Amino acid sequence: MFDYRGPVAAAVVTAKLAGARRGWRPLGRLLAERVATCPPELDAVTWVATAAARRRARGVDHARLLAAEVADRLEVPLLDTLHARAPRHGPDRFTARLRLPGSDLLLVDDVLTTGATASRVAGVLRDAGAGRIHLAVLARAGSHALVDVGATVPPGAPGPDGGVRRVLGPR
Repeated sequence: MFDYRGPVAAAVVTAKLAGARRGWRPLGRLLAERVATCPPELDAVTWVATAAARRRARGVDHARLLAAEVADRLEVPLLDTLHARAPRHGPDRFTARLRLPGSDLLLVDDVLTTGATASRVAGVLRDAGAGRIHLAVLARAGSHALVDVGATVPPGAPGPDGGVRRVLGPR
């Protein structure tokens, strides 16, 4: 994955603020190519949901666009599994849209900062019945390692990051 600074940060911020679908396609393809080099066995790809008000303000659901590129490249279904509501932060921000009994999922987001959102979403997906949850992000903010790259966590296994330990992204 890239560090969230310099040209990568500029590309992500520009794409978010411009509301342009076009800006996310090359970023999504880049992430998809990296994930395709060592794809986990998956039932579907999903993304960290964005609240409706934020989607309207931005004009685009950027994480969905990234996830769609990855799902297309891996030839697996893209599932709209999560609902996000305002406020932007808090334990009740996300809810599951459907039951996912035993489904192995790839969760996609643009930037991993502290890992709190990924952990929260993983918990919601687990509560909805998901099996293994893998995480693919375009960039990582901050200077410390947040997850063990390449490790996976079986359903129900405890972990400091809420059960999300596999991170795939461009090198």
